[in-house]
Amino acid sequence: MSTSILIEPIYNNYCARIIDIILPIQQIEFGVPITLEGQPDLLDIETNYHKDGGGFWGALNNEELVGTMAEWMLV
Repeated sequence: MSTSILIEPIYNNYCARIIDIILPIQQIEFGVPITLEGQPDLLDIETNYHKDGGGFWGALNNEELVGTMAEWMLV
């Protein structure tokens, strides 16, 4: 069985799934005491990443988001 991961830009329609992936990694895996309130950028990917030249990409396996990566441009 072959697994094909597609990497593509993702937008606000993925915000809930992005949060579901990122928060447990931060809080449980790495023990970082951070909440969603401390990173409101995750609630508006388009404004906080794409608008000013940054990007937010998702790793998709059969249309399921399985990972993320981002570049935040400071202006």
